[in-house]
Amino acid sequence: TISDGVAEILTRKLSRLPKDQLLGLVMLSCFGSDVSFEVLTLIKSFHGNSDIMNSLDCVAQARFVERTDEKYRFVHDMILHAAQQAVDEEERTAIMKELMQALVPHGYSDDTILFIVVNLISRVDANNVHDSETRLLYAQLNLTAAKKATATTDFASASSCVNCGISFLSAGHWKNSYRLSLELFSQSILVEWALGNIEQMMTRLDDVFNNANGFQDTLRAARIKLTHLRMTGNCLNEAFAYGFQILEHLGETFPATPANETIVQEVLATKQLVTGSLNESKLKSLSEITDSTKKEAMAILEELLICSYQSHSIFFPLIACRMVRITLQHGLAKSSCI
Repeated sequence: TISDGVAEILTRKLSRLPKDQLLGLVMLSCFGSDVSFEVLTLIKSFHGNSDIMNSLDCVAQARFVERTDEKYRFVHDMILHAAQQAVDEEERTAIMKELMQALVPHGYSDDTILFIVVNLISRVDANNVHDSETRLLYAQLNLTAAKKATATTDFASASSCVNCGISFLSAGHWKNSYRLSLELFSQSILVEWALGNIEQMMTRLDDVFNNANGFQDTLRAARIKLTHLRMTGNCLNEAFAYGFQILEHLGETFPATPANETIVQEVLATKQLVTGSLNESKLKSLSEITDSTKKEAMAILEELLICSYQSHSIFFPLIACRMVRITLQHGLAKSSCI
């Protein structure tokens, strides 16, 4: 690092650098405060410069940047900001597009490169990309990054990626890019709920419910809504009603007010299914469930089982028995209780 005074002097000198060195600094500023050698080796040539690292070595000697064992980095934020302002917005956008074009093929197999690419995409902005295929590519890359960030519980990054992806969808996207739109909006529902952005989550839920082609395409969104209702203490009644509504669509119905006799009969019948040497052998050989409808039903039943532990306890044995029966008939699910 250097002092503010030295940084100010270097900033004034920046505009007098040779073109290739200035472009090297501009390129570096597109990545942020630093860029690794690993990334630079993927950029064979840049803006007509066939040896970008040589240009960066020159500006390192002039103390605009520092070269370490792994990367180049700006020595002061003042120089970084000056490099970002050294070209107009149109040229800067063209430079970032060129960088993305070089890096995208490597982002499919390297998560680090993928997140660098989606960061560049967000800086380019959807308003500066007009080719429909490119817009779809950028939206898909952001969806992929959002899923990976979600898997590591980095919901803030996932939210940024998914919202960026949505911004690249063109008018009429629910018709022209239906599957991609459904995945982006469904992912957005999950990450906004995880972040506690309930208003945004509800907006995305409406988008999915209003544009989905059928009930099956709403199930992911519906599960998140049910979980939200279940975890909101004063919404248990609504959660029960909503959960049973989903189950009815999945072919699993329950009595509105189960009688004690019905509950006893169901428990005894289910007990008979799982006792005895033959049945024990069958339990040990159960395979994984493959019926997607029954798998969804098991996930909803699990949510309602938790609800019934907190309220409406009369349904608890009926739900548990139903989960056992589905497991025996269709195979093991994540929520199977045997």
